[in-house]
Amino acid sequence: MTDLLSGSQAWYRRNCDWEHRFGITLETLDNPGWLLKVDLTATPLHSKPFAPVSHGLLPGNMTAADWLDCRVEDNRFLGAGSDLPTVVRMLLEWSR
Repeated sequence: MTDLLSGSQAWYRRNCDWEHRFGITLETLDNPGWLLKVDLTATPLHSKPFAPVSHGLLPGNMTAADWLDCRVEDNRFLGAGSDLPTVVRMLLEWSR
């Protein structure tokens, strides 16, 4: 977990010239889960392709114990899932 946190901080430092207008948001979800939103404006990722990843989601029911849904929409990385380290890892691995 420390590596993921350190990696996230390092990525943010490399891209922080946009910190006053754009940034990173982390929210909790009620199903339960996490939602990580990262604005990609003015970062090297703004035009990098990202293949959506989704597993464990049941139609009409997002209460599966182990689920993940990551995609890029409107120039934002949107990562949601039941396991926060997995969501963060998706962003960091894509950013390499």
